[in-house]
Amino acid sequence: MDENMEKMLAAIFRETGGDPNRSAGMWAIGEAMGLDRPLTQDIAMELVAEGLVEIRNLSGGLSLTEAGLGQAGTGAEPQGAEAPDLGALTARFEAAVNDLGLDAAALKDVKADLETLKAQGRRSKPLPEVVAVVLAALAAALSSAAGSEAGALLELISKYRA
Repeated sequence: MDENMEKMLAAIFRETGGDPNRSAGMWAIGEAMGLDRPLTQDIAMELVAEGLVEIRNLSGGLSLTEAGLGQAGTGAEPQGAEAPDLGALTARFEAAVNDLGLDAAALKDVKADLETLKAQGRRSKPLPEVVAVVLAALAAALSSAAGSEAGALLELISKYRA
């Protein structure tokens, strides 16, 4: 299994909480991994072909099979040791948000997204779906941001989601 397949499997595990009855969106996962849609689909179909995930719906919902659950639970932990915690990620964003060169609307959205992440960080168990959607939105906003800090923040997001 190649690195992108391992990362996608780990992301599906993280977003579903390891529950084979829940599904994760392959398009949001692929976007957060920095992949284009054709490559995202290819990787997802390889995971299906290997019997690690199932297609749950026509809009890209994927769920883990028993084999995928075993693989993700042993070889691809949902959050590696190098992944930042949610609080550290949020704090880093808050420190840099005003220096990213975002327009007023994008800045307002990013600040609202950061509040959502902070709220998730206060939960006893953050909701993976909410965190994934917010991180995807932040990554999209950063794609139009200026400076090396935007690149560093994108890298942090990818480490969190890896």
